[in-house]
Amino acid sequence: MSKELITVVTVCFNAENVIEETLQSILEQTYKSLEYIIIDGNSKDNTCHIIKKYKPLFITKGVLFKFISEKDNGIYDAMNKGIRQATGKWINFMNAGDKFCTPTVIEEVFNREISDDVKAVYGNAIMIKKNSRKCFVSEEPHVILKKMVACHQAIFAEVEDMKEHPFNLDYKISADYHYMYQLYKRNGKFLPLSINVADFEAENGISSTNSIGCKWECAKIAGIDQTWQWRFKITRKTIEVYTERFLYKYLPENLFNSLHQWNCKRLERRRMKKQQMKLVLSR
Repeated sequence: MSKELITVVTVCFNAENVIEETLQSILEQTYKSLEYIIIDGNSKDNTCHIIKKYKPLFITKGVLFKFISEKDNGIYDAMNKGIRQATGKWINFMNAGDKFCTPTVIEEVFNREISDDVKAVYGNAIMIKKNSRKCFVSEEPHVILKKMVACHQAIFAEVEDMKEHPFNLDYKISADYHYMYQLYKRNGKFLPLSINVADFEAENGISSTNSIGCKWECAKIAGIDQTWQWRFKITRKTIEVYTERFLYKYLPENLFNSLHQWNCKRLERRRMKKQQMKLVLSR
């Protein structure tokens, strides 16, 4: 098993209600060689007090612990600060409120030989919403040309490469996709794994609350934002999003939940049909 130092970075701001779950998740990891960096955006609530309370626990366990609290210019600026502080071989970004699926996740990911040319190792993520849990299954590398291959909470990127190519702050929502897209274009090798890596809250994050803006940025990164096919697709998606928001606001909660569950099942059936068609065509 690899004994390389693994860096986990948590960025947070006014996260007193969720930070403790993330701290506990990192603290419970069975992998021995860990570095934990917390970049706080100068929180005004009880976040910093909670972090300081946990600091001795990390130190006692032998985890390299760094904590910075100062104003930043957004989530990716904070993540870049974490990259600059990192001294590990691999880096993972576990946002406040998110957590590893089990205490053995990091050990499972790195319980293998990883070739020197691999720049990103990633697995599945469980997207948690109020009324649902959905698995974001890791994709094969070539899929990055169309969409993200994994949630960033489930990705371990090579620290050296990230120091050379930090997040592009021109992208406010999708800088993680931009990094992975450019890494693929640089012929960086990806290693997808069939391991559930992270549980993440998928309702209040920046990409969830501004899903249309996220899609626009991703399309710009992939160079398809000017095509009529994509513009037709995003128009349809925009209508769907605003319709859902309207229904959520005005329908009784139980009725909205029933409609939401029905739609999730409908989309899952459609996804399964597409997969079956691909299998038939590939034969």
